[in-house]
Amino acid sequence: MVIDWDKLIREFLDTLERKEVQLLSWGIVDGGFSEEEIEELAQDFFDNNDIDEDAWDLVELMLERRLIFDFNIRGRRLYRSRMAEAVRLFARLRQLFPSNNWQTAPTMVADYRLQITPRVYPRRHITLQTVIENLQNDKVLTPIRQQAITAILDLPEKDNQILLADFQLRATSRMLRDLNSTKSRGMIVCAGTGTGKTLAFYLPALAHIAGFLKKDEYWSKGLAIYPRNELLKDQFSETYQQARRLDSVLGNNKRKIIIGAFFGLTPRSATLEDVDEKWDSESGGYTCPYLRCPECDGTLSWQRADLEAKREKLTCLNRDCRNVIDESEVILTRDRMAKTPPDLVFTTTEMLNRSMGDSKYGHVFGIRAPLTPQIILLDEVHTYTGIHGAQVAYLLRRWQHIIQNKVQYTGLSATLESAAEFFSQLTGLNLGRVEEIYPGDDLIAEGMEYQLVLRGDPVSGTTLLSSSILTAVLLRRVLDPNVEPLSKDFYGSRVFAFTDDLDVTNRLFHNLLDTEAQNSWGRQIRGRLPLAALRAHSASNSIERLVSGQSWFMCQEIGHRLEVPLSIGRTSSQDTGVALDADIIVATASLEVGFNDPDVGGVIQHKAPRDMASFLQRKGRAGRKRTMRPWTVVVLSDYGRDRIAYQNYDMLFSPILEKRFLPIANRYVIRIQAVYAFMDWVAMKLVNTNRGSVWNDFASPALYDNKRQQLEINIIKNVL
Repeated sequence: MVIDWDKLIREFLDTLERKEVQLLSWGIVDGGFSEEEIEELAQDFFDNNDIDEDAWDLVELMLERRLIFDFNIRGRRLYRSRMAEAVRLFARLRQLFPSNNWQTAPTMVADYRLQITPRVYPRRHITLQTVIENLQNDKVLTPIRQQAITAILDLPEKDNQILLADFQLRATSRMLRDLNSTKSRGMIVCAGTGTGKTLAFYLPALAHIAGFLKKDEYWSKGLAIYPRNELLKDQFSETYQQARRLDSVLGNNKRKIIIGAFFGLTPRSATLEDVDEKWDSESGGYTCPYLRCPECDGTLSWQRADLEAKREKLTCLNRDCRNVIDESEVILTRDRMAKTPPDLVFTTTEMLNRSMGDSKYGHVFGIRAPLTPQIILLDEVHTYTGIHGAQVAYLLRRWQHIIQNKVQYTGLSATLESAAEFFSQLTGLNLGRVEEIYPGDDLIAEGMEYQLVLRGDPVSGTTLLSSSILTAVLLRRVLDPNVEPLSKDFYGSRVFAFTDDLDVTNRLFHNLLDTEAQNSWGRQIRGRLPLAALRAHSASNSIERLVSGQSWFMCQEIGHRLEVPLSIGRTSSQDTGVALDADIIVATASLEVGFNDPDVGGVIQHKAPRDMASFLQRKGRAGRKRTMRPWTVVVLSDYGRDRIAYQNYDMLFSPILEKRFLPIANRYVIRIQAVYAFMDWVAMKLVNTNRGSVWNDFASPALYDNKRQQLEINIIKNVL
């Protein structure tokens, strides 16, 4: 019998951690397994699984992979899992400086709460053949749709197939049925982070788009609308790869599916001036900010030679790859989109709103175009709340009123109660035309996730921000190093630290840099070491410090050099983009949705989250790989909202989401939208004049030689 050691390690680690948490949940952090106990547990585990092997081999393999650790404390052997030792170090955090003593340094954590839970996913077991049979029975398959779905799900180069979960199959069937309908319809897919919601949209959407492709005909067949630029960038790369799987089935009579991103970072034209304004320059060209190489995940560059020749072509800078993406697959500029609209347009709500009265680019979004988009994707629907959500709801109604055609709306969200009712409010569809798709009870448990709440010490004289800083630098060193991890993807190698306040974000970022002996520009300060170096096991009194939790021996065993500073990044409204080499990224809400970084193994929340739905999204940034065991750490003070949150810590572990309603009857919202609707109407009156944007006309100073402004003034005077 072939033994699956990875599976055995994962299951035995689950067993050990469940036993450890029985003491940890009571605040007893110094426990552990003796050599006899852990060998007996391993033997019982082998007996229960009918495995005739030496049980100690399993223990040694886990020691080699740094999943458990052997501590020699004054001649006594003690075994702890990485999770248990990490909790002990968090609970014993002290504010150490070179000038103070480790025994008298202020304590940072007064108390903690811990929960470990299995990670649960919808079971993916539906084969391609079963998918095709079900869709044929539902009478939604045309020959080209069947070929497209087969191309996306069948991966001959990897000699396997993508298996679907039940909810993904139901969503695919529902969208294709909606597209065959004569009326606008909608569905909202509600499933947890990392379960495959995005595929539930793009699988049927790309299959449908493939049926309308003609060599010399270009029009926008779908709009993908995103609430955050970082989410748009991430999904653009993923969809590009999905679209390329269809190239082989489209044949000679059709062209490739073309996608394009129309948002703030899209250059107006293929000129050095326009591209230089939007993209970062590098030797030989400009770096594409929203698409990475699908072959090697390297940086794609618009080379100066191609730019000067007006060729919209991206080249991978990796010398071993040099992959090329040409203009038959992606459109890079707004002007080219105006001439040949992409089949699928990625945009934001703000860009759609500004383009409603734009006679030059409006048709890219289906406004006053002969053929209009048939599919609308609204990702992370739960972000459209409050006044902003009501504005988006009116925007969709205005857009629908202008195009005067049926549309299939699809919403995606991991965190919504009464989702169909909310989506009906957002899109303006009758509730009877909206269906909610969600995973059923066919779930599987795989791996574990750790949730820890730390309460700062109110009597130590330290600030809560200091507790969050030390928590971040320790959590990063509890995870795997950047080199090939011994754990084999059980833990990540990056931490996201979230705050709900921009000022706190900036202070946390700069203080983390200082903690890692770096200045504000990320350069190491001469003559200084990171404060983590004070916890090195090689320092004096190593055994005493290990016993009291002031030696980060485990971090060194994992492979971290404590004297080497971590790389600190920041993502906020001030700093767009994500530093790919950063160990810790301090972020605001800009990174809480849809940013899929497989290396993120831990998330920190500084102070009580203001919105539970947003908090769930932040938690979901860690553990994108299903084998990973992610951390969520919340650092709370002893006052105000934080105190209430700590007393009700179970609400942080298992949040209950409230129903959401949009204030579409709000008088302020209606007044704002009345202005926008008036601008839409003015744009209709200017259809036969020279091209321009009503938004820009209204926002610009009055110029006597601006003919469009004079016409708009006359229209307003006539109305008055």
